[in-house]
Amino acid sequence: MARTKQKGRRGGGGGGGGGGGGGGGKKGPADAGRVQSDSKDSRINRPTVPEGDGGEWQTEWNNDKFEAYYRRQRILDSPEEWDQFFTYMRRILPTTFRLPACKPTSATIANIIETVHVPHLSGLVFEGEPIDPPTKIPWYPDGLAYEMNTSKRVLRKNPEFKKLHQFLVYETEVGNISRQEAVSMIPPLLLDVQSYHVILDACASPGSKTAQLVEAIHTSTPADASQPREFVAFPTGVVIANDSDYTRAQLLVHQAARLPSPALMVTNLDASSFLTLKLNDAPSIRFDRILCDVPCSGDGTLRKNVGIWKSWNVGSGNGLHRHLRILLRAMQMLKPGGRIVYSTCSMNPIENEAVVAAALNASADQFTLPDTAHMLPDLKRRPGLTMWYPAVNSTLGQPQPLPTRSTERAPSQDEDAPSAAVVSLEKDRSSSHVDHLGVTAFACASYDDYVKNSTDADMKNGKLKMQPTQWPPENAHQLGLENCFRIYPHLQNTGGFFVAVLQKKEDSRNEDVSMEDPIDGNTSTQWKRPASTPDNNENPSKRHKVEEAPATTSTPTSSATDRPTKTKTKKNPPPTNKDDQVATEGTVGTFKENPFTFINGNDPTLRKNLLKLHLNSGFPANNVFVRHQRTDPMKTFHLANDMVKRIITSNAYDRMRLISAGVKAFSRHDAGSSSASDEVDMPEDVENHVAPETLAHLSSGGASLNFAAGRESALRFVSDGMASVYDFVEDGGKCEASISDLLALLQAYFPLVTGFNSPFGHWLRIIEPGSYVGLFLPGSMENGV
Repeated sequence: MARTKQKGRRGGGGGGGGGGGGGGGKKGPADAGRVQSDSKDSRINRPTVPEGDGGEWQTEWNNDKFEAYYRRQRILDSPEEWDQFFTYMRRILPTTFRLPACKPTSATIANIIETVHVPHLSGLVFEGEPIDPPTKIPWYPDGLAYEMNTSKRVLRKNPEFKKLHQFLVYETEVGNISRQEAVSMIPPLLLDVQSYHVILDACASPGSKTAQLVEAIHTSTPADASQPREFVAFPTGVVIANDSDYTRAQLLVHQAARLPSPALMVTNLDASSFLTLKLNDAPSIRFDRILCDVPCSGDGTLRKNVGIWKSWNVGSGNGLHRHLRILLRAMQMLKPGGRIVYSTCSMNPIENEAVVAAALNASADQFTLPDTAHMLPDLKRRPGLTMWYPAVNSTLGQPQPLPTRSTERAPSQDEDAPSAAVVSLEKDRSSSHVDHLGVTAFACASYDDYVKNSTDADMKNGKLKMQPTQWPPENAHQLGLENCFRIYPHLQNTGGFFVAVLQKKEDSRNEDVSMEDPIDGNTSTQWKRPASTPDNNENPSKRHKVEEAPATTSTPTSSATDRPTKTKTKKNPPPTNKDDQVATEGTVGTFKENPFTFINGNDPTLRKNLLKLHLNSGFPANNVFVRHQRTDPMKTFHLANDMVKRIITSNAYDRMRLISAGVKAFSRHDAGSSSASDEVDMPEDVENHVAPETLAHLSSGGASLNFAAGRESALRFVSDGMASVYDFVEDGGKCEASISDLLALLQAYFPLVTGFNSPFGHWLRIIEPGSYVGLFLPGSMENGV
């Protein structure tokens, strides 16, 4: 195939699937010029080609090794389909965005797109080429996802598209739209999340899939499928979003601000050794659902991360096979009957089917790969592979020609054994091969062949670089790997993607699952400390040092009131107990967070302020917490649901490297001076509301929690928590208003109460000063807007 040089948009992080709009900054969903990025590989392989005019750049969208490797894997059936595949691989990825299913604004925004923007954009021609308006993605539920195959030049030059672009930018900034790559939307949809589920997003950053999980936990699923789904303001379940990199975990917090939830927690742990979370009043947590969208080589994202065209090599996928550990840990933490979705934005079977096969063989027959054909039935997909051909990075033997495309037949996924042509081909796999492009591809028929023919180049730190699990197991055809599915760019104009759904059998043992790590051979039983061993019975010399401050931890220290100080990270021998290492090993970045302190719900000052807000008796006052040092005045008050509170109060926050939890519900408003009588004293039963380590930290010195700092203080609502708090507000604290009332408020910096003649104006004239809620009902202005 001849080399071609094409123009492409400059690769970047984008907000695309990246942060559901959060990662894209001010760039809106229609900004096709900024490349989307939800992939875990977005941190690497950035193109460094000099820019050309208009932000465009030149690159060769070819990699002979890439083409030779995937033709060797036989991922497609015919020469014609290979041509389609590479044609789409060399096209810029369309811009895609979705609307949150749980938000009442979604139906309104979809209606505006369909009735206002699409009619004006239909039939447009730009520079002699027809331009398509946004179209719905057919397989996405309820028609809430759209695709735009429009260039950045069109958005800049065409006035109608410019209007749409501005509309989408604004709605993205306020959280009503999430910009996300189409294939990135798939994994959360397959988890079948319910509002009572305990969910882990193991490798969550940058957070677009986490946002989908939060939306799902806030959405009820009616028994009658014909009935609409409803918003659940206060779900009983929890979503734990985790990332091993501290900086990227902070990005999750930013993403969470676009869809605030009392059921969300953000942690900073290594997913392959995720902490066993305790509950003081129940057994340790087992998850109902786990999403493992693991870091990968990202060759499915070549249409947006075009720098990978230049840097791709077989070593990228081989090295990332180690993420098998993440899947194994997820399988250990799952409830019987629970579900895991394992996904990558890579097409490499070493990162995909090889990982799933190794995990299934290590799980003592407790997991199955169910048929997923009925899930998202309009999604075009291909079955998973049951045969693949690992490539190594050293020269083994003498080059031999591979069969040509015309004579090489792809094995059928329905066959119980490889075809005769495949068996014949396998005889040559212990030697290196020269494919039709003249590029040497190296393959071994088995791990034993690899060991026998290995050289010093195959060694790293005294060990072979590749593992036995990177080759197809003998029982590959019995594992149901064809029930995994693959998405290729030419099927529906998307990126490449891989998904596997793993279901844990209902009759699985509920005790610890014993698994052998196929990579290092270590056997663990849930990596859990024996019940007879106290938390502090560990060898200090075997603990990994963490860059965290004694002042912010909930364990007692001699300088509990000092500000955090940075300490250097030291490498020590690995702890003998997994629970002793999970809070530090594998994480990146300094952990420096304030504690999470729950307030006594019966505190007189808190109760007085909650009454001023007209909150009814059903409001969970015991679930209000602050994140301040003991000596700091309370300014912001957060709200969590019961499950989040139980997790926080049962586990030391610094041990689980908890970064964020719950939602901002109230803030303090000072007006005038007063005595210090408004301080919230340390409640006598505080031990019922905070973890023992936190209690020791807070009570050292016997000081109280400063609420008012000598000023007359009151609480006011924070918009972030409005959706969670609204149902608890009594009629005296809220009032419905019209669009005209909203317009009057927006048109004046200091609107006068006497300027409102509506029922809303009457309500404003009779209420006492304080913080209230106005609910503006949908409607139209006199001019029809």
